Amino acid sequence: MDAFLAACSTTEGTVDRYTIYRDWLHDRLEPTQCVEILDSEVCAFMLDRVLRRDHQAPRKSRMGQRPNVTIRGNLRVTDGERFGELLLRGVGRHRAFGFGMILIRPPDRSC
Repeated sequence: MDAFLAACSTTEGTVDRYTIYRDWLHDRLEPTQCVEILDSEVCAFMLDRVLRRDHQAPRKSRMGQRPNVTIRGNLRVTDGERFGELLLRGVGRHRAFGFGMILIRPPDRSC
């Protein structure tokens, strides 16, 4: 389940989508103890269409929507070797499907 939808189902009142996504990323990166998050902000959000196929014969397809969130920020790498492993592995449950990619570049403010 999407982090925002999970937060909505367990929290009374309103929740801020962008805060939920930032907190989700922080919760994944901080335990690695290889980076220090200096700042972060959600700079893009959209719902992408995703085609999923079941494993029955004949295979049936269905379309769904998944959130696509871009968070930009500044990190300080505290352990280069472990950070390299983190980049290779990715972040989150669906990294094996191409989600959870971390793109690094020199600091600038464009998204």
